[in-house]
Amino acid sequence: MTSDLSVFGSCPLDLQKQIKDHLDAHPDSLDLLVKLLNQPPPKIIERKLPKPSTPVIAQMSVTMQLPLRKKVNVEFYQDLVHFEADQTVQYQYQDLQHLLVFNTPNKMGHYTCVGITDKPEFIFGFEKLDVKTRLKLDTHPKKAMELLVQKIIKRPLSFIPRDGIQVECHQRTKDGVLVITKELIFFGLKKPLFYWKTSEVDHVHINSITQRTFNLTVEKKDEMVEFSLIDASEYDKMRKYIEELVNIGEEGPKPVPEEDEEEDHDFQDSGRI
Repeated sequence: MTSDLSVFGSCPLDLQKQIKDHLDAHPDSLDLLVKLLNQPPPKIIERKLPKPSTPVIAQMSVTMQLPLRKKVNVEFYQDLVHFEADQTVQYQYQDLQHLLVFNTPNKMGHYTCVGITDKPEFIFGFEKLDVKTRLKLDTHPKKAMELLVQKIIKRPLSFIPRDGIQVECHQRTKDGVLVITKELIFFGLKKPLFYWKTSEVDHVHINSITQRTFNLTVEKKDEMVEFSLIDASEYDKMRKYIEELVNIGEEGPKPVPEEDEEEDHDFQDSGRI
């Protein structure tokens, strides 16, 4: 089919492929699909959810980016986490597959927490955790979060840089943070978010290497995603870490320091990791 599918560019890659296959078979349905895409999102919850009696930890006014994009109050209870503003959302700990905590870009002493089920469910930033009851926490926010997860949430947790690597890059025209651990690959913080389990990945390529930047391409089955404009200073760290996850094949030359800032010689690289 020849219809422009760029309107669906914000959809996950697997959904884009399903839409394309559907339109190849039913080209007359394009207008209907566009109308569905442009429908305003439903309200997550139209009423206040009841809270358990006493929180283990309450943190006032954190910045939430998913699913609510606003300042919220977050409270950790024995069995769930509760986010509240003019709307409320709750997540049972038993439904979470993984928690990811990394340094928020360009914010010293500020951290971002991502809660994941089969996809990223919630994202919020924090600088400290205020203790309310029963749990003695270290004053350092990352140590406090780690103890909270160990004692209360009891789900797998990855701290960056201890448990993985974090770089700033682009995915298509969108800038964001790429985080790679032994369990997952995550890119955000703007929608659409990207998330794959590391165990699902078939190949990783380092390519488009210049003296300033390089790209990272990740493949699984018939899907491929490229992360671009990664700073050349991250090359050794990223390559060494990925070597521990997958086998490395032939690769082109690594970035080298620039001798002339006005020149930017590209190297050809077809490396597969």
